[in-house]
Amino acid sequence: MRWTRRPRLCLAGVLAAATLLAAPAAPSAEPTDGHLTDLVNPFIGTQNEGNTFPGAAVPFGMVQFSPDTGHKTGYDYAHSRIRGFSLVHLSGVGCRIGGDLPVLPTTGKITQTDNARYAAAFRHEDEQASPGYYRVGLSSGIDAELTATARTGVQRYTFPATDRANVLLNAAQSLHKAVSGKAEILDDRTVRTEITGRGFCRDTLSYTVYTVTHFDRPFTAYGTWGLSTPVFDRVDLTLDPAHWPSGGLTVTAPGTSAADRYVQSARADGVPYDRTYLTTGALRSLRSLDFTVGPRPSEWGTSPQAAPPVLK
Repeated sequence: MRWTRRPRLCLAGVLAAATLLAAPAAPSAEPTDGHLTDLVNPFIGTQNEGNTFPGAAVPFGMVQFSPDTGHKTGYDYAHSRIRGFSLVHLSGVGCRIGGDLPVLPTTGKITQTDNARYAAAFRHEDEQASPGYYRVGLSSGIDAELTATARTGVQRYTFPATDRANVLLNAAQSLHKAVSGKAEILDDRTVRTEITGRGFCRDTLSYTVYTVTHFDRPFTAYGTWGLSTPVFDRVDLTLDPAHWPSGGLTVTAPGTSAADRYVQSARADGVPYDRTYLTTGALRSLRSLDFTVGPRPSEWGTSPQAAPPVLK
């Protein structure tokens, strides 16, 4: 069956943060109806290290929905691929910072373990931004729209005719360095996450963002990313016991950092584990997955038997 879906997501964020405004550095849009908001160009400062974002926000709002062209980049006008539309951003802070909880719509089978490989190409000719609204047409044929209120935001994705429409939520990404993450499937429309990170251009005390993502129609299936280099110290996944008897999974990678980012070994419920994926059967009973990381590549996960079946 081929069909067109227009799922809508509503996310609520809880985070106290101030938004800094960058000084204009480019011509603004032409006025259309005499309102001062018609003079605003949200793309000002989005290149040449301006570190601003073009997405949807309201004054003093707690949610800043915007595209990210890279994890440590945020949005750079010179780039042509979007890695996700994320919940919280800081504007003009003087360093490259990507957002919390990036969400990316895709089509087709999910066959890669690196979420960066899903980055969607786009053209600026298919991009539009105004105060409180952002829209872009992706090369996949998906049309993405963002808007925001003081404490919530709405994303609307219009998919082309397809038999497989996906929405990926990355609960392991924070503005700078992820400390821990937790994802909970509440029902077939609702996902709750808790993301703790730290860093504001340099290392800082940690902060936590709590979100609830609500779909306007039920999703038919859900799963998690395959295993790859951890970018977090700890993530707790809470799963619906009706479908997942274990009730949840805790993933740890103590000491992971930009220097120590290569998996040396892994243990599943205390037993050595060398595969780069988890099967549905394993998730039903698995309660813990622990990584040891180091500064150099290792032999872990390199054998033919370690690759996910769909990648063989």
